[in-house]
Amino acid sequence: MKRFNIYSLMAALSLLILGACTPKHESLFDESASERTANAMAALQEKLLSSPNGWIAEYYPGEPSGEKQYGGFVMSMIFTKDGEAFISSERTRSSDHKYSRGQYVVSSDAGVSLNFVTYNEALHFFADPDYRVGAGVGFGYEGDFEFLLKEETTPDEIILKGKNKGQILRLIRPKTSSEDYLEASMKSYDQVFDWNLIEDQVKDSYAGKVGGKDMVLFFDKLNTFYYIDDEGNEVIVPFIPTDKGIKFQSPLNGVTELTYDANTATLNAENTSLSLREDPNYKYYAEYLGEYIVKDSKHEYNVTFEKAGSTKYKVTCPDWNYYFYANFDAKNRRFAVYVQEIESKPGTKLAMWDTTEGYLTWGNEEIGMYSKQIETADGSIAYKLVDNKVWGSYKADSFYLRDVKGKKLDKTLKPNKIIRPIFIKK
Repeated sequence: MKRFNIYSLMAALSLLILGACTPKHESLFDESASERTANAMAALQEKLLSSPNGWIAEYYPGEPSGEKQYGGFVMSMIFTKDGEAFISSERTRSSDHKYSRGQYVVSSDAGVSLNFVTYNEALHFFADPDYRVGAGVGFGYEGDFEFLLKEETTPDEIILKGKNKGQILRLIRPKTSSEDYLEASMKSYDQVFDWNLIEDQVKDSYAGKVGGKDMVLFFDKLNTFYYIDDEGNEVIVPFIPTDKGIKFQSPLNGVTELTYDANTATLNAENTSLSLREDPNYKYYAEYLGEYIVKDSKHEYNVTFEKAGSTKYKVTCPDWNYYFYANFDAKNRRFAVYVQEIESKPGTKLAMWDTTEGYLTWGNEEIGMYSKQIETADGSIAYKLVDNKVWGSYKADSFYLRDVKGKKLDKTLKPNKIIRPIFIKK
């Protein structure tokens, strides 16, 4: 009995000691985690609806850095209390179809998020791999349609980060309306990049000073420039159209926004002025324009190299029922013809043909032949085509019109073979 009481007393004392040593945990927040998340979701929903004139959306699809950088795109987004989002994009709108409609939800998965849960053409265009844009079919622009709310949101701005690629979608409250801003930015873009003028006058870049430093910003993919740095590397410069000009994704020599002056046709900022520059390689490009006699092993054709942009030629002949393209290689001042799909006959490829080994290739569009000037008895200018050494051990010397689906020579196109051609300038 005494032993039992002693043990009972010791147990009681142990519990008292443990209880006295157990620390008290107090919450640093007045609300639970679930309450905080619910309130943040409600706040985002309320904010989306607080701009009846919509939100200006700035979006850069693709990889935030690296090779797959694409330019920025402007959208107008209008959210309703019924969970509908009306979105318009410069890439998908037309005069009779300005806005696309889809459903959105504000949810809490890995944080407060804004998810566009049904197909909305204007936004999902950037995520759809079936479009021949960005990195091509199978990839597209590799965009997102589910976004996490970032902390650095301000009263007139909502910053979101793509769940998949980490791209930033920035929503900005407009001073007038998001529709007016989108219209103005499209008009501004058409002034800054009057492509008809640029092609006609053979401009290749905007050149001048950026932040006081001499620079040449070459035209690249849609809504991107590139420049050559001091080490000779190409550096991509994504930008987005604005209602007054363009805005770089990241500051360039301390400069972010450029305003377009229509009177001087220049882009301007502090210590910055850029104007269109004529391509210095154009005179070499122009040497290949004009008419040729093309002789192959059996035939002779009257062929014309027509201008198709500042770096391409459209190769036509009145006796052919198709045409193909040649590219100007400015570095080596020559033209080249690569594997390509026949534009007027989808599904048929201009294949490269090694007539010595009897092999064809049509899958890799980097395989081709380039021009090499040869001597002629009468002193005329003539070129043969030489394999560009991309096809491994095989050497292209001829063209073959391949019906890819039918796996055969396309007999509907004439000529369907051009064997070891010589181009003689008229």
